[in-house]
Amino acid sequence: MEVLVLLKKVPDTGIPLKVAADGTDIDRTGITYVMSPYDEYALEAALRLKEGGKITGLSVLTLGDAGADEILRTALAKGADRAFRIHAENFELLDGWATARAIHAWLKDQSFSLILAGKEAVDDASSQVPFYLATLLDWPAVSYAVDLDVDGDRAVVERETDRGEEKLALPLPAVVAFDRAKYEPRLPNLRGIMQAKRKPIETVSVEIPEPTVKRTGLEMPPPREAGRVTTNDFPQNVEELIQFLEEKGLI
Repeated sequence: MEVLVLLKKVPDTGIPLKVAADGTDIDRTGITYVMSPYDEYALEAALRLKEGGKITGLSVLTLGDAGADEILRTALAKGADRAFRIHAENFELLDGWATARAIHAWLKDQSFSLILAGKEAVDDASSQVPFYLATLLDWPAVSYAVDLDVDGDRAVVERETDRGEEKLALPLPAVVAFDRAKYEPRLPNLRGIMQAKRKPIETVSVEIPEPTVKRTGLEMPPPREAGRVTTNDFPQNVEELIQFLEEKGLI
């Protein structure tokens, strides 16, 4: 069984961001990029399936420019077998539908039984691509996965819900999108890093559709108001809280 994990290059979540001068994008000067964190959980789930002998091959795919090869190298260093990149300049401007269609154009010539991804990329948080892709493939899909196993011709998924965890079984082939999993993503070891340098990354050319949704503006959220601290004791502090909520129109 062959598994494909979708990865995306995103700005490092640990650095502050600024809006570019034209107001249509972030200022990308000097930005460090990383693998989207939820994608890391999907990759870790696939690596565990591989180590458990549940799958025969593990490939990773990203859509982007040459700079996205770095996250593919990281995936190879962790234990992925093959890496592919659909070449796309200005990929940050693509919407979820265009991205999914581009990936689908490549997938038509492949033979994967399971596609894993993060529930969303942390840059745009659209949570669209895995499910558009499942629709194009006519495969079942599930999101908010926290654990995954393969049992014969089905995927067994544990997922988070508002009512707690639930377990679902999906017939393969299927698409599974990960939330923060029950296990932490591993770090690549030195041997894996050295081996990854010798593994090829295959660059793929497909027609990149025009986005149907275009970003027209971007702005930082307004600064949060300073909190109000009460020095009164009970019950005066409760009365002060009620008065504050009334002033804000919350009660």
